[in-house]
Amino acid sequence: MRAPFVAFVCLVSPTFVWGMRAPFVAFVCLVSPTFVWGHAVMTSPSPRPASGMIGTGTKLQPFAGASAYANGGCGSATNGDPGVQIPTVAYTPGAQVTVTWALTIPHPADNLDSGVRIAMHYGPGDSFDQNILTGGVIGSGAPGTVSAELTTVTVTLPAKTCDYCTLQWLWAANADGGSYIGCSDVAITADGALPNYVDLPSQVGNVLPGVLATPGAGGSTNPGSIIVPAQDPGQVPPGGTGPGDVVVLAQFTLSGTLDSLTSQQRTNVEQGVAVAAGVSLENIETRYEAGEDGSAISGSVRFTAVVTPPVGSTSSSILLNLQTIVGTAIQATAQFGVGVTADPTIYETTAELAGIGDSSGGMSRWGVAAVVLVIFLFLVAAYFAYKKFCAGDSGGKAPPPPGVTLNAPPPPSGQPPGGTLPPGWQAVFDPASGQTFFCNSMTGATTWNHPSGAV
Repeated sequence: MRAPFVAFVCLVSPTFVWGMRAPFVAFVCLVSPTFVWGHAVMTSPSPRPASGMIGTGTKLQPFAGASAYANGGCGSATNGDPGVQIPTVAYTPGAQVTVTWALTIPHPADNLDSGVRIAMHYGPGDSFDQNILTGGVIGSGAPGTVSAELTTVTVTLPAKTCDYCTLQWLWAANADGGSYIGCSDVAITADGALPNYVDLPSQVGNVLPGVLATPGAGGSTNPGSIIVPAQDPGQVPPGGTGPGDVVVLAQFTLSGTLDSLTSQQRTNVEQGVAVAAGVSLENIETRYEAGEDGSAISGSVRFTAVVTPPVGSTSSSILLNLQTIVGTAIQATAQFGVGVTADPTIYETTAELAGIGDSSGGMSRWGVAAVVLVIFLFLVAAYFAYKKFCAGDSGGKAPPPPGVTLNAPPPPSGQPPGGTLPPGWQAVFDPASGQTFFCNSMTGATTWNHPSGAV
């Protein structure tokens, strides 16, 4: 149950008790603190200045993407992550470090489902999944072993050093439908002193130490992706531009073959793309094709994801999110749990050119939602009309039919005659007379006679 719904029910309950009963509404209002979504943030070591790592914390959805988030970085733009910061605290190898967090909105059902994971990133190939200090999430580490309720855990650092390291705290909350991430950039040195960062190559702004934030910047860890804006007159996406909504298309090559790629691996890749793009799975369409000369490495799988920006988002933000997270083969492999043997090609294009959407004038999701809403409102109106005109406003007692006073004898026996009732009419039993009359739920008209042909 979500907090806005609970608040709505509590606020309007004096007038919104049809179909509900006041005791139930009161119960919902009283216990709502245990039903609303949870939120949490890491408090020590000091986290990065990310919008999602302060205040009440930002939920990263879906829950199924927890392992992709856990192994893919610090939540990217969805979490407001600014990237690596210059460390302000240093430890020695093998030191014990106390990690604390605050449950800004507790959610007891998720304390151990799947609980907390704490891990350390040292560099490409030596990242979070290889350095789990305690706990885990489904698909990484030991889920269900570190309760979020603890709010403090002491971990032991590996016996290795780094000038830039990232300590990550993550709470994956199943019933809540998402995860919360906090990251702290630290140093681990032989003497426990901070390095002189003026003399070191800067890592500031990178996704993680050794993982560059901007595709195309070069370097062995990030050969770069092809980013082609749809409206850039100098570089047109393959196939040119045309009518239709702008979407983001990402293509890369997966290790394996169509036959060897399991359904779970496909799910991991698709969830990884959703997490990276900051959208839900319903905003993504995917294709898998056998690798052939000219399109991909022979014996591999060419994967294509078409991301449609949801309401409130733009193709530009999706493009940035994707290039930040899957801009390298190394990072994408960690993100998806499947080997990525070629760097992604990511660009903006149109729905028509990407082969999605309905250009024949089909109804959009919002159109379908509008139709459903109209039908729902009609049914609600019909229900209240029935309650008012046919069942009465006081416990279901029917009003006397037209032309019959309260003291009049009951109508002749043998009513009602058979036959199909016209639209809007229904037979209603009158307990006062022991007879059945007919009521039009739309107009309120009533009659003892069968309304054959009535409108």
